[in-house]
Amino acid sequence: MVKVRTHLSDENGELVPIEEFTGRVPDREYVGGSIELIVDHRPVMPKEYGDDVNDAWPFLISATLELARGRGATFNYAACPWKVTFEPIRAGRHVLITPQSPYADTLTGKIRTEARACADFRELTHNIVTAGYIYCEHIMRLIPRPRARELRELAEIEAELHRRASDG
Repeated sequence: MVKVRTHLSDENGELVPIEEFTGRVPDREYVGGSIELIVDHRPVMPKEYGDDVNDAWPFLISATLELARGRGATFNYAACPWKVTFEPIRAGRHVLITPQSPYADTLTGKIRTEARACADFRELTHNIVTAGYIYCEHIMRLIPRPRARELRELAEIEAELHRRASDG
């Protein structure tokens, strides 16, 4: 089970799913919110990891495109120091997702790895693409600004997934 959802911060600082958001975006340059990624009921990217969703989504889409091309990818959150790694495993049929905290463990001194998870490649990429389209559709209503790069890369991911499905 893979769930991907965008949340926006309302005027009270509460995180609201983008599909249910009825407020206005107070700052067009920094759109507060989060991208939530849950794998098998484990929050790999919890919604509490807030960021500028207008920066976070392009990073996630680009990483997913690399994954669709058969390569691993790492992306950082724009405004906070977390990073997430996607690593294809099991002949590319699954993806190991590793979020990392930038803070060293107080006992070992090593960078902490948070809730690592393994997801089905097709389910993960499909759900990221679907949530990416939902993000683009809703954010363009709130902030009329071109999303050409994001939409182009989402289409490239779909084409790559279609190619992979027909190859094997």
